[in-house]
Amino acid sequence: MLVTTPYEQANSYVTYDDAVSFLGQRLYSQSWLRTPAVPDAKAFVVDGTWPAGTSTIPIREGSGTFTAGCTIEINALSYTVQTATVVGATSLVVTTGFSQTVSDGTPVIRTTLSPREAALVWASHILDQSFDWPGYKSKEEYKLRWPRSQVPDPDGYWYDNQFVPEIIQRATAELAMYLLGRDFSRVPAVVGTGLKRGSMPGPFAMEVDLKNLVGMIPPYIRAMLSKIGTPYGGAGGMSFARLYRT
Repeated sequence: MLVTTPYEQANSYVTYDDAVSFLGQRLYSQSWLRTPAVPDAKAFVVDGTWPAGTSTIPIREGSGTFTAGCTIEINALSYTVQTATVVGATSLVVTTGFSQTVSDGTPVIRTTLSPREAALVWASHILDQSFDWPGYKSKEEYKLRWPRSQVPDPDGYWYDNQFVPEIIQRATAELAMYLLGRDFSRVPAVVGTGLKRGSMPGPFAMEVDLKNLVGMIPPYIRAMLSKIGTPYGGAGGMSFARLYRT
């Protein structure tokens, strides 16, 4: 699931709702809007007490949608949803029966991310791996690299070391939308920076052109963060170097 707090468990810098709000303030967000937003179920609990072996469970109180094949967690145990009805008489059918008795009000935690949520998680980790942030993590136990202490904002004041700055949240949402519109796994490239120009052994030679980089972080997002952090490996941060057959 998407987690922004507590920071010791966070996998994203921005909540889904805030990402929707930020991206709704820009002119163009087609790659985000055309990407599925489900499964998006949250805050459901078990309705009633059910013995071990039960496979169809009523649920209540939550909102959103489960999808067939998504995984849920109940009492720290994982189950796969076969079918789900969340309109009217809400219920879930799981692939195997409960391993233990489940009490009324037990949280039903969706662990499968929607494509949009997955993009937010990916974007958060790419930013952390691509930028040298000033200062230091406010707590060593934080899973991501923000919140941080001793980081000045563009006006010379200190960012609050108990929260993730809004600019980081906005940049995460923007990068998530950018990633949704591209499949970088299909780019014919060498991952990383600092590669040396040279030929590769084999029946033909290929040369890495370091002047022609396919950046995973586009210029407008790097500009957003330019007064906070410095991209590793130069202006492109994490990037791909195109390969040309010679």
